[in-house]
Amino acid sequence: MSEKQAEELAAAIEAALLGTPGVAALFPVAGSLTLLVEAGAQAIGVRDEPGPRVVVRTDGDAVEVEAALGVSAGHAAAETVRRAHAAIRAALPAATPVRAIVTLVHVDVAG
Repeated sequence: MSEKQAEELAAAIEAALLGTPGVAALFPVAGSLTLLVEAGAQAIGVRDEPGPRVVVRTDGDAVEVEAALGVSAGHAAAETVRRAHAAIRAALPAATPVRAIVTLVHVDVAG
């Protein structure tokens, strides 16, 4: 998968996640490698905005997807994370091996 294809897939997955019941928001992915790259890019003035909200990596035929999400009030966190996993899988071709890393970073407790 090319870098452009990975970016397009990340955008499609982001849209799918934002349309998932219970997902209130997506946040920049906070994996240690991503944070290091983002900090370096910001330090040298290459990037001013936060990092990507969905990251897609490939290893041969397998795809790894990483996302950090917030859950809206009134939705169970565990069920929302399961729905997010399903949305990620649905955005990929059926036979694609996928490892989805979904991190819950915020639960909206407001009304």
